Amino acid sequence: MGAEKTCSACYEDAHHLCLTIVFSPYSNPFRGSPCPFILGADQGMATGSRIEDRDMMGRVALLSWGMGDLKRVLILGGSGDAVGLAARVADLPGLRVITSLAGRTRQPLVTSPHTRIGGFGGVAGLVDYLRSQSIDLLIDATHPFAAQISHHAATAAATVGLPHLMLIRPAWEESSGDQWRSVDSHAAAAAQCAQWGGRIFLTIGRQELAAFAHLQDHWFLMRMIDPPHPDAAIPPGQVLLARGPFALSEERSLLQDHGIEAIVSKNSGGAATYSKIIAARELGLPVIMIQRPPMPRGDRATNIETALSWLQQHR
Repeated sequence: MGAEKTCSACYEDAHHLCLTIVFSPYSNPFRGSPCPFILGADQGMATGSRIEDRDMMGRVALLSWGMGDLKRVLILGGSGDAVGLAARVADLPGLRVITSLAGRTRQPLVTSPHTRIGGFGGVAGLVDYLRSQSIDLLIDATHPFAAQISHHAATAAATVGLPHLMLIRPAWEESSGDQWRSVDSHAAAAAQCAQWGGRIFLTIGRQELAAFAHLQDHWFLMRMIDPPHPDAAIPPGQVLLARGPFALSEERSLLQDHGIEAIVSKNSGGAATYSKIIAARELGLPVIMIQRPPMPRGDRATNIETALSWLQQHR
């Protein structure tokens, strides 16, 4: 058996899948190549393992040599569509998907084995990550209201020269029977609340509750995934911890049982939380709808299938 050693150059070329290189003088299907045999974790072998069987060595080489050709896809997550997209991309040959989550929820929906959690440190940090991880394609599938990271992603992709796609589900549209009051900020939504009844269903998550904290004459039912920080300023009322999707019958009962007189909602789009809009329509309740912030220019997809087609074009 030849000498065994790690190879930092091959480690980079194989995009962090190459762990140990075994040089053999008698079984080298890639004669002349610097790293003929790669023991990757994806082959179910422990780091530093030795292979004594010559046929096995050949199979490992044939399986592993193409790892450097995998295109690395970074998906910026934060939406249900990101979870579904990551699962679908994982089944496509020739691609390796990494999902990045901001870490704002304590128990995020994680389906990809290659998931990082935490921020990048602005545009410069994201640029460094894209380069250091040899990312080939960038997909922004963050929440429609996560405007800052979307702009950072567009700028970083342009800086590095990467193909960049924004997966943005369509916004809800006002239908016959709806009583929407469209506003462009949480502060404007709070101002609208003063004109309506005193019992309000607040469905904006936990990040922007402070904008409503001064409304001490109102009572709020505040639904969110994680509880607010103990020191956060929040309006009077009740915190309800729940994660969608929500059934129409449940939403209707929730509004009736709590005597809700108005709803404040972000225009997030999608089906998971749309039932509250239908329930408000049926009950004749006004909805103060916070419209989405502007998004950067660039390639866009409105559903997972379109995003997969974009990936196929850039493979």
